[in-house]
Amino acid sequence: MLTGISAKGQQVLPGDSTSDAARTGMQLLRLRITAIQKQLENIGNDTTAVKLMNELAKAYINFSYDSSLLYSSKARELSTRISYPQGLVTAILQKGYAEEVVKNNRDTAIVYYQQAIEAAKKNKLNGMLDDLYSIIHNSYVYKGNFPLAMTIANEGLEAAKKRDDRRQMLHYTSLIAAAYFRQGLNEQALAEYRKGETIAGNLGEYEKASHNLVTIADIYYGFGDVYNSMGDTSAALRYLEKAYNKFRELDSDKTFWKKYMVANTLYMMGVVNKTAGNLPKALQYVRQTLDFCKNGNCNLYEKAAYYLQAGDLLRLLGKYDEAGKQLYYGKKIAEEIKHAENKRDAYYYLSLYYSDLKKFDSAWQYNKQYALLKDSIINERTRFRTEEINAIYGIAEKDSKIAWQNNLRNILIASFLFLLLTLGLLYSRNRLRQRNRYQQELNHQQNELFNAISLAQEQERKRIAQDIHDSLGSVLSAAKLKMVELKDELPELNMDEKFLSGIGLLDEASSELRNISYNIMPATLTKLGLVPALKNLTNKISTYKGLQVAFIAHEFEIRLNEQNELSIYRIILELINNVVKHAGATKATIQLVKYTGYINITVEDNGKGFDVQKAHNERKGIGLGSVAARVEYLKGTLDIDSAPGKGTIIIIDIPSGN
Repeated sequence: MLTGISAKGQQVLPGDSTSDAARTGMQLLRLRITAIQKQLENIGNDTTAVKLMNELAKAYINFSYDSSLLYSSKARELSTRISYPQGLVTAILQKGYAEEVVKNNRDTAIVYYQQAIEAAKKNKLNGMLDDLYSIIHNSYVYKGNFPLAMTIANEGLEAAKKRDDRRQMLHYTSLIAAAYFRQGLNEQALAEYRKGETIAGNLGEYEKASHNLVTIADIYYGFGDVYNSMGDTSAALRYLEKAYNKFRELDSDKTFWKKYMVANTLYMMGVVNKTAGNLPKALQYVRQTLDFCKNGNCNLYEKAAYYLQAGDLLRLLGKYDEAGKQLYYGKKIAEEIKHAENKRDAYYYLSLYYSDLKKFDSAWQYNKQYALLKDSIINERTRFRTEEINAIYGIAEKDSKIAWQNNLRNILIASFLFLLLTLGLLYSRNRLRQRNRYQQELNHQQNELFNAISLAQEQERKRIAQDIHDSLGSVLSAAKLKMVELKDELPELNMDEKFLSGIGLLDEASSELRNISYNIMPATLTKLGLVPALKNLTNKISTYKGLQVAFIAHEFEIRLNEQNELSIYRIILELINNVVKHAGATKATIQLVKYTGYINITVEDNGKGFDVQKAHNERKGIGLGSVAARVEYLKGTLDIDSAPGKGTIIIIDIPSGN
C-alpha cells in the first residue's frame, strides 16, 4: 500500500505521532537515510537506484522538504530515462506527499496525485491506481470537497467492476456512502451502505482477509453513523456493535490496527450515547479513545474530532473550565491541518459553549464562522439548494435575551466593555501596522545598501582585474620579450643560471598574475556566462586541489542578467572554498537547475561535516554569513543538512525573477 487508511477512510499521514517511540523512530530513520545514501553511491542507474531515491524522498519528508523534492526529482528523471513506470508513479506521488505533509498545501499535492494517476493509467498499473484513488479521495475529503471525492471513488468503482474485483468494489462503495453522509444525504448514504453489505456477503472465502474485515466493519460503522444522525440510536448501537466485533476479528499481527479501530468504534458509541442523552457513558467512551491517542496512535484529523467531542460533552455536564480547554485544543489542531469539517464543528461547539456562559458576543462570532464554513462546505457543488442559516446569536437574538433578562445595567456594562476592547484592539492593530511598516522600510534600506555595496565591489573587482591584465600584464610580457631577445643576442647567457632563473620567475609572475586577475573577476564569467565559468572553476579545482568536483547544470540555454550571474557565482565560489578549506572531502557535486519560477543550487560533499546550529549561531569561520546575506538579498532560501562525520548538503532556492 502507498499509504495507511483509517477506519473512517482518512489518510494516516506521516509525522502525526509525538510519542517517545516516534522520536526513536526518527533517529532510526536518519540512520536509514545514511545507509541508503551509501548504498546509492555503489550502484548504477537502474530500477534499484530509482527505488532507493524514492525511499530517500519519503524519508526526507520528516527532515528536509527540499531534500525530499531533490530525490523525488532525481527518481522521476531516472525513471523516465530507463522507462520504469512504477518508479515514475511513486516519484510523482512522493512530491505530492511533500506538499501535503510538510507544506500542508493540498491543492498542489492534488495536482501531483492527478499526474500520478494519469501515469498509472497510461501504463496500466491497476494495483497502484487503487491506492492512488484512495489517496486523492482522502485529500478532497480533508478539503471538504465531497463531489470531487465522490467522482474519484466512482471512477475507482467502475474500474473495479470491469475487473470484477469485489474487494475494491466494497472499498469504493464504502467511500461513496461516507461522502453522501457528510453532505447530510442520509437516505442516499444508507442505500450505498446496503449495496456494500450485499457485496460483502458475496466475498466468500476472502471475507476473513484483514483488509476485507476492515472494510466490512467500516460499512457497519457507517450504518451506525447514519442512524445516529437520523436519531435512531438503538439501530446505531446495534450496527456499531457489529463493527466492534468485526474489528476484534483482526489477526494478531494487526495489533495496532485492531486497537486503533476498536478505539474508533468506542468513540462513535460515545457519540451515539450522547444523542441518546446518556452523557456520563458517552464521556467515558470518548475518554477511552483519547487515552489511546495519547501514545501517538491517532492521526491529527481524528484527534481533533475526539477533543472537540469531549469538550462538548463536558459542556453539557456543566464542567466549563475543562470543556473550554478541550474545545480550544481541538480547534487548534483543526486549524493547523486545515480540516474543514473539524473547524466547522469546533466553531459550532464554541458558540454553544459561550452561549451557556452568557458571553453572547463571542457566541455570535463563533456561530457566524460556523455558518460561513458550513455554507462553504455545502456550496462546494455538493447540493443545488442552500439553506438560509440565521446567526443563532446574532443581534436580534442578543437583544431578545437582553430583553428577557430585563436588565439595562447589564447592557451598558457589556457595551462599555465591548467598546474598550474594540478601542484596545484598534490601537494595538495600528501600533502593529506601524511597527511592520518600519521593519519593512528597514529591510528595504538594508537590501538597497547590500545591493549598492555588492555592485560597487563587483565593479571595483572588474576594474582592478582589467587594470592588472592590461597594465602590469603588459609590462611583464614586455620584460620577458626583452630578456629573450638579450639571450638570443648573447648566447653565453644560456649558461647563466641566474639569468635563466630570472626568465623563469617572470613566467611564474605572469601565471600568478593571471590567477589573481581571474580570482578577482573571471573573464569567462563576463564573456561566456555563468555555466562556462563554473565549469572552468570546477575543472581547475579538480586539477590542482586533489578534490574531484562534478558540475551539473540544466535549463541554462539563455544567460541570466549580469548581476544575478555574479551573485550566484560568488555564492558557489564561497561554498566550494569552504569545501576545499574545511571539509576534508574527496568528492563534491554542484548542481544548478533552473525551474519555472526559481533557480536551485545544490552543493554536496563527502567531507567531515559540521554542527549546523553551532555554525549558524556563530556565523563565522566557514563563510555562512556571506552566503546567507547574498541569498537573503536575492529573496531566496538556504537549507543546510550536515552533521559531524556525515558530509554536507546545501540547498539554495532563488526566485528567478530577482
